[in-house]
Amino acid sequence: MASDLIPNSFQTPNAYVDRFMYLLTAEEWKVATYAARRIFGFQKRQDHISQSQFIHGTVSTKDGSHLDHGTGLSKQAVIQALNGLLQYRIMIKIADNDIRLNEGILYELQL
Repeated sequence: MASDLIPNSFQTPNAYVDRFMYLLTAEEWKVATYAARRIFGFQKRQDHISQSQFIHGTVSTKDGSHLDHGTGLSKQAVIQALNGLLQYRIMIKIADNDIRLNEGILYELQL
């Protein structure tokens, strides 16, 4: 039987579930999953994601509608979760936020 991709879905590496999920806090899991959606869901290897996106979601620049609603976590919870994920090297910080562009920090997920 051929493997069909599910439309409007994103892939998550098996290791995230099989080897890492039990080690992560619920907040770290939410942040990692949100990052996976923002990165892998748009067929990218890395992406700029701001704290605001992790907390509140992404808003369309075209009409101002919500594309997603983020993790729903507090700013402090997101910061702590990101610190843990960076420490475990599940997420890698590639570049700081460029204040002129204000797109967020450039992250990559470790495969």
